Amino acid sequence: MTPDRLAELMARLADLEEGEHAFIEVVRAGEDAIPGLRDMVMSHPQPVFAHRCLAVDALAAIGTPGARSVLVLALEELATRDVPASLQLAEDAVVNRIAGRLSRLGPDDHVTDALLAALAARPRREVARALGRLGDLRAIPLLIGCLDDDVARDGAGEALRRLGPGAVEALAEKLRTPAGSGGYEASHLVAGRAAAANILGAIATPGAKKTLAGALDDPQPPVRSAAAVALVEAGGPLREQAIPVLIETLDREGWLDTVPARDTLVALGPHAVPHLIDALELPRSGEAGERRCERVLEILARLSPREAVPAIARLARGTARSGVGLAAVSALESIAGPQATRAIGGFLDHRSPAVRERAVRALGRRGRAGAVSMVRALGDESRGVRRAAWEAFSSMEAGLRAAFRRTVLADGSLRQRLGVLLRSIRAHTGRPGPAA
Repeated sequence: MTPDRLAELMARLADLEEGEHAFIEVVRAGEDAIPGLRDMVMSHPQPVFAHRCLAVDALAAIGTPGARSVLVLALEELATRDVPASLQLAEDAVVNRIAGRLSRLGPDDHVTDALLAALAARPRREVARALGRLGDLRAIPLLIGCLDDDVARDGAGEALRRLGPGAVEALAEKLRTPAGSGGYEASHLVAGRAAAANILGAIATPGAKKTLAGALDDPQPPVRSAAAVALVEAGGPLREQAIPVLIETLDREGWLDTVPARDTLVALGPHAVPHLIDALELPRSGEAGERRCERVLEILARLSPREAVPAIARLARGTARSGVGLAAVSALESIAGPQATRAIGGFLDHRSPAVRERAVRALGRRGRAGAVSMVRALGDESRGVRRAAWEAFSSMEAGLRAAFRRTVLADGSLRQRLGVLLRSIRAHTGRPGPAA
């Protein structure tokens, strides 16, 4: 291929619009394209780096020893290049692309050494992943250090999982040793130790499980929570020790912070139910206690255990806030049987109109017993609750409407009896009934 044609292809590859279209032609040029690609990859840092990553991809696609040598040389130089802070992420993107491509070209001592040097120079996500693919245990100390970096943490975690049992001792040391001083530990350091717990749970050797069990009383709540989730995922008899810590995690303010713990408790199924029921009996003073109670109820709604009905029913009394009451009704609604239906009826006396309305709508879907229990909502002081009862009546099948109507005619006030008769008549015509 002529020099002019190669220059034209390089110019097109560097163009944001034409780059992808020129890629195949550059690869077809083979060895002739390597000098131009090398210059593009090694060019000065700039905010736009897509063309440099395309050049890396082209060298990897050419795949000759010469192309591979250029990628290794570029990795060695760019990984330690002095770059302005404003351009560091752009330069890291190019280094990460080189690392990813080299790791897929197969094991090579020169490549591994260059990757180790690149990771030692700066934590980089894809460099960490590349070392995990190559399986070199020399990377473990550097990967452990990357766990403290918010950007590189995911890549390092994936690499350490790949390295498996060989990484357990270093991960255990990372988890056991708080990185702060004077009782203070920065958030990124706490996150690094929590990540170590997650990785140990995935490796799941006996030694990893023992370390996780020891971390259940760590001074940092995120570490305790991560260790508990990991211990359950690792399996075995030690997982029972994690359940109290998982329930403790439900007190935390951030909703997303509790998602792993909630999902893990659901995965434990019947093993977690007695602990969840006990948690409903704990004092609910303060916002944390109320949050915990709501989240326990949300988990019970996903598990639907009949043995939880008495404990949930007791929440209808006392000073439970509306959020707890609504969650309690939802949990009871997920449980079949007359005991749960009677418990839902108990929430018709809750102090919150929103909870009473939610109970009415739930009873309207619980068959004859629910329809009969719902009748007393017609005398509620809240117009919204009364309206919900009439709407539930209108949506019932004929047999349930008849049971509801008989109960109202037998025990209801004059206004309620008139209301049920008018609505029964108008149900046949499709016209709306009177106001609640």
